[in-house]
Amino acid sequence: MKINIRMTETYTTYVIRDSFVIDTDDYPELQGMSEIEMMKYVHENSENIEHKDWEQSLWDAASEMNVLRDKITDDVSEFHVEALVDGHPIKIK
Repeated sequence: MKINIRMTETYTTYVIRDSFVIDTDDYPELQGMSEIEMMKYVHENSENIEHKDWEQSLWDAASEMNVLRDKITDDVSEFHVEALVDGHPIKIK
């Protein structure tokens, strides 16, 4: 009999990036909105709003800012042993 052995690893990564500021006066689509409405609109449409000075969306700009802090949590390693029956792995519970 042959057995199949593998390792799996799972973890959660948190990355906090530097922030940047936009002037809402530079974005005509935000005119006439309250502060809350502006913030909600930017949050919901960040992939489609182009940064005034950079040729990329606000989403892309935020994703490229410097990393201030990162942390890996909930890391789990598991050892798996499976029987091979006719070349197909069967998990042993």
